[in-house]
Amino acid sequence: MILVLMGFTEATHAGKVYKWVDENGATQYSQKPPPKSVNTSSEVDVSQHANIMKPEKRGKDYFCGDYRLSKMRGKPARIISRLQENIINWQNEKERQYERRLNVTKRMNESINRALDQRIRNNGRRYSSSSSSSYTDRHKKELRRYDRTIAQIDCKIKWGQTKLDEYADEKKVIAEKYESSKGMLAELQQRRVDACGEDNREGVIVVDDQYRAYQRCVRQFDRQIRQLKRDTKKAEQDYESIQGW
Repeated sequence: MILVLMGFTEATHAGKVYKWVDENGATQYSQKPPPKSVNTSSEVDVSQHANIMKPEKRGKDYFCGDYRLSKMRGKPARIISRLQENIINWQNEKERQYERRLNVTKRMNESINRALDQRIRNNGRRYSSSSSSSYTDRHKKELRRYDRTIAQIDCKIKWGQTKLDEYADEKKVIAEKYESSKGMLAELQQRRVDACGEDNREGVIVVDDQYRAYQRCVRQFDRQIRQLKRDTKKAEQDYESIQGW
């Protein structure tokens, strides 16, 4: 199998487009590289961009095309988590739309190639190609629709990334709060051990003066330790919620 990497006749949205002939003689198109069994490979960048779309304010809201951008409400950890999740979902949706666009491009090129083959069979003489032209026009219209959808998704992704940049300081504060809470809890637990010792008794416990003295001692720390454990758990949840990025 020999790989031929080339741009489609119609502009693709972004990235590299691979075209190769498989072992059965069939032409394959993909945004992803061909199988490793392909003997020869090369790379050509065929990047071209759809129209750039920016957030537009309409009334009190911002829009990317037809999509209304959500207002950021709630605690910073929740906002950051939602932004990260949305960006990942938008990126996945962009890939799906791009793959569909590639399929349309493939069908349009196949239609053009069939028209060229027909002209060759007719020795270059003109022939009625209205149906082929109409089919190609429908493809181009579909490609423009995909270009708008992809541009809209790009707009949302860039908006989300800009918002995340605005919350960079809050992310740092959340991480620092978690580390600080863990440190305070470990320090207080060690102070309890230093002041009261460790209770290593197992099985049936004899309630004697030594045990009562130990209980009185640890009670001085237990309430604060319980509160710190709750605070640390909450700080840990906030910290973990922003780690998806």
